[in-house]
Amino acid sequence: MFRNSLKTRLALSYALLFFVSCLIIMTLCSYLVYQLLNNAYDANAERIARRSAELHLLGRRTGSFNEILNGSEYPEEERKILEEKFPGTTILFTGYRFGGSGPGDKTRYYTAFALQGGEYCEMRLLSNGGVYRKKIYPEHNKSSLRNYFSNLLLNRGQENFGIAVFEKNDALYLESHKNAVPFEILKKLQQKPAPQNIDKFRYALFHFADGRKVVIATGLNQRLAYLANITSIGAILLVCMTAAGALIAWFLTRRFIRGVKETTLAMNRISSGDYSFRLRESTDHDREIQELTATFNAMNERTENLLKELRTVSDNVAHDLRTPLTRISGTVELMLTRKDLPEDIWNDCVSVAEEISRLKELVNTIMEISRTNAAPGTLQRTHFDLTAVTADFCEFMQVAFEEKGLEFTLQLPEEKIFIDADKNMFQRLLSNLLGNALKFTDRGFVAVEICREGALVRLSVADSGCGIPHEDQSQVFKRFFRSDTSRHLQGNGLGLSLVKAIVKAHKWQIELASTPGEGSLFTVSIPTAQEQ
Repeated sequence: MFRNSLKTRLALSYALLFFVSCLIIMTLCSYLVYQLLNNAYDANAERIARRSAELHLLGRRTGSFNEILNGSEYPEEERKILEEKFPGTTILFTGYRFGGSGPGDKTRYYTAFALQGGEYCEMRLLSNGGVYRKKIYPEHNKSSLRNYFSNLLLNRGQENFGIAVFEKNDALYLESHKNAVPFEILKKLQQKPAPQNIDKFRYALFHFADGRKVVIATGLNQRLAYLANITSIGAILLVCMTAAGALIAWFLTRRFIRGVKETTLAMNRISSGDYSFRLRESTDHDREIQELTATFNAMNERTENLLKELRTVSDNVAHDLRTPLTRISGTVELMLTRKDLPEDIWNDCVSVAEEISRLKELVNTIMEISRTNAAPGTLQRTHFDLTAVTADFCEFMQVAFEEKGLEFTLQLPEEKIFIDADKNMFQRLLSNLLGNALKFTDRGFVAVEICREGALVRLSVADSGCGIPHEDQSQVFKRFFRSDTSRHLQGNGLGLSLVKAIVKAHKWQIELASTPGEGSLFTVSIPTAQEQ
């Protein structure tokens, strides 16, 4: 029942949608974090490669300048002079330092470190307009580069860092530690220059201006630990957010279907016959719920008015029928008291009297069924002993069964069983069930049994009569229905209809089990009441 609840299904649907949405968002966020970390690793490797290129070219001289800039920062006018003097010059780095005649003089003096004619060289303009040029030998700066690698390795550790410089012919030039970058890694990077994650390192390839290659390896352990922490936190947040989403969805759907629930309760009231019930106006100011409430109340009001009119018409018709029937019956009975009445007329009067009696019974039964179905709240409920009432009524009916030669048995529990019901209606129910069994049983038995099962009491009426065909068993409680096997017998097809109306008015249950040629079993389930 809980699983089939609309409120539960909506809450679970919202929770699932919320979970999938959050999962997609968190997956995208994890991917973005992953890319940002890669970009951060690559940017750091690029800084290390640039610093390595500076030390490879300048060595210890990097400390003699206030700042080392890119080659593009070299003054344009001086660049033109250098390029005129030395065509094909490519300035790689620009170093400057302050100088001048006084302490407050911030004049910058630039030095260009360039590649010219396949050689590294240092250039700068002289005060006389000439150009100073000096060839640089990177091999002399190898110790400075090694010290830089050692400091990096000391700060980061072998498990998190490695760097190696290779010659143009891929021979090893310098490395931070033994086997810092395997030769196979260099081959992979040369085939695909983009940074790559291999094993537990991210490798990036850079080039010096003289053709040497620098490979920097950055450990992924910290990144993996960081991603694991983010994933764990994300999973916890996902579970919490999903639970919160389900809870929010539960309360939202509870609010949305409140009007539907109230309508269902109202329909239950109406199904019991209370057409005067009205839904109160919704306080949530939801237009759809307010329209549903107004439509439902209008429909219920029209139904109540129609039933009142129908009941009035039915009562008038019944009254109009009863009055002439009573007069005709009185006239016929008066004629039957005459002694000089011819025998054939007297017989006709007897037949008319019998038919009038049947017609009056038919009208009364129809009216009783209608009243019982339309106004179950008018039942005169009392607290009585079911076993005692059943025993008294069966004793009254036993003579009829004996006259027909049927075996009649009554099984009652030893203890008293009390119920709250309309006593007269219960007797009508029992009378119709026993009368039905008497009518359709020519030989054999009729048995009545009362047994208690927890909070219910079962009243069973069984017979060994003609039984009811399977295709007719669902129709026997309808008005005026008569099976083909019973059309030769007297009756109007209203007895079981009245039984069904009484059962429904009391909110009981009735079951039928029948086998053609073997008999039928009617079982009425009645809630017990506390003894008073």
